Amino acid sequence: MRKPTGIDVLRFVIYSLISSYGVVFLCSLLELTVGIPFGSQNRFLDYMFFGPTFAVPVIIGLVFGYRFGNGLATLYSRLLFVMPLFIAVWEIGGWMKYRYSGENLLASIVDNFFTSRCGGSECLEELMITAPLLSSLAWIFGSELRWLCTRLRKPRP
Repeated sequence: MRKPTGIDVLRFVIYSLISSYGVVFLCSLLELTVGIPFGSQNRFLDYMFFGPTFAVPVIIGLVFGYRFGNGLATLYSRLLFVMPLFIAVWEIGGWMKYRYSGENLLASIVDNFFTSRCGGSECLEELMITAPLLSSLAWIFGSELRWLCTRLRKPRP
């Protein structure tokens, strides 16, 4: 294996940002566009685009990973989740450090990162932490699926 160059690192960072926050940004634009006829506070759209299903970011991450996942070396492609995971661990660490007395920490983390029971600005954890992590994991799965499909299509000598 060759030593990574500065271009390899830059490509990894760009792909990592696109596979996580780029997908979430696209989902936010889609939700706004689709939500115009339905009204700005449609809970079904929030349910499908973000917490608790995260269906649209996962599907877009899977499709984009399948389509664009071969732009990186296999090892780098498999590590795209590292930056969003680091941000998620950092945020959960903050929740653990600054929790309220008597607060059920596990229930609070699950409510604010994975369910629709978050309140107010706390729902931003789903948008800024959980959705990018899940979309980058879906991107990795899509790129692995593409790698497997191209591997199976190659004629054997």
